[in-house]
Amino acid sequence: MQIATAPPSSRQAAFERVDHWFNWPIIVLTVAMIPVLVVQETTKDPALLQMADVANWIIWLAFVVEFAVKFALAPQRGTFLRSAWLEILIIVLTPPFLSVPETVEGVRLLRLGRLSRLTRLSRLLPLLRIALLTSLATRFLKRALSPTAFPYVALVVAMVAVVGGAGFFMLEQESGSVHTLGDGLWWAVVTMFTVGYGDIVPRTAAGRIVGVLVMVIGISFISLLTANIAATFFRAQQAQARETMVDKVDELTRKVDELMEMVRKLENSRREDKE
Repeated sequence: MQIATAPPSSRQAAFERVDHWFNWPIIVLTVAMIPVLVVQETTKDPALLQMADVANWIIWLAFVVEFAVKFALAPQRGTFLRSAWLEILIIVLTPPFLSVPETVEGVRLLRLGRLSRLTRLSRLLPLLRIALLTSLATRFLKRALSPTAFPYVALVVAMVAVVGGAGFFMLEQESGSVHTLGDGLWWAVVTMFTVGYGDIVPRTAAGRIVGVLVMVIGISFISLLTANIAATFFRAQQAQARETMVDKVDELTRKVDELMEMVRKLENSRREDKE
């Protein structure tokens, strides 16, 4: 006796519908992780901590449910598992029931594992996802400098500043390098823009690792953002130059037409005089 299974085409269609349905809920829950992490790391209010813990559980369970449903509907589960390696790592490494002892200095870097959930915001970056999948740097740069890419690049810059600043604050607050979340965000922005005031510096190995990541990723996308802004002005100048050229050509065409009309009138006048 054989168990009837859905045809591959219908399974693929169902998988795509579910993936599309989960898209925005997962994005909203991922963004909600930022205030949850901030509350968990900064507040001492038991009520707020309890609310943050509940939200943390809801977000993690939503990731688990999404993965389980998509795995059940995937036409080729082996291929799906290979493509969903990041989602698997997030589920395995960031369960709410696991806690890292804050007294163990070397292990405290694992607390940043919860920030890995923010990588799910890559759903908002189809441009960057295409570039990574194709591994074609030229196509990526062409798309990154297009007018429609500006919001995506700006979003990455903002996300690096928020995630990097929050992570730096979480790791360095006990060392006395930072005192508030605002200090961490200020440090991230100053680092990304290579200003280097030196008023806030990492004092732990974990903080230095975060600093390297913010520098490498942040400076790269700041360069893209600057290039995008410059390209926007350049395109505006080109458009203005084209409009000016078109106006000059139209004016020259009008004058030529007027001159040809005058020539025709002179020829007609000369014929009339001869007759």
